[in-house]
Amino acid sequence: MNESSAILPDRQEILVDEETMPWVVFNIQNNFFAIEGILVKEILPFTQPTVIPGLPEYFLGIIHSRGQLEAVADTAKVLGLGEIERQPLNRILMIRIQAMVCGLFVQYVHDIIDLKSGQLKSDIRPAKHPEFYSGETEWDGKIISLLNGETILQFLHQRSHE
Repeated sequence: MNESSAILPDRQEILVDEETMPWVVFNIQNNFFAIEGILVKEILPFTQPTVIPGLPEYFLGIIHSRGQLEAVADTAKVLGLGEIERQPLNRILMIRIQAMVCGLFVQYVHDIIDLKSGQLKSDIRPAKHPEFYSGETEWDGKIISLLNGETILQFLHQRSHE
């Protein structure tokens, strides 16, 4: 046997890392949320949207983003949490799924974190709009509600075309 060859055991144990996904962590009032990072195409400073008459109350209006006019929704109103006070650190998360795009107005973006699938508790959902939630996790000593961005975007897209 030469030096480059080796005897392998009949059975090898292969460790596979749990899949991780990036999540964008933000807050609305005293509540912490995260949305799938893969859906967030851009995080913009808040600019006052142009109001469009006839849109549902949770739409703030439209903004000009990279040559396109995009709707912006008040995430607090969508989730039934009241209104967000306007502050310099407010942000708009531009989310996209295929051809659907919408901005989500949030109070403050804290971080982008990687979560392993084992860190997600999926059996916990609030009574109001449970379809918007995919579970929760703990981050930095805080409970983070994980939002289902696809469901929220589909909801907003349907409401904007009614």
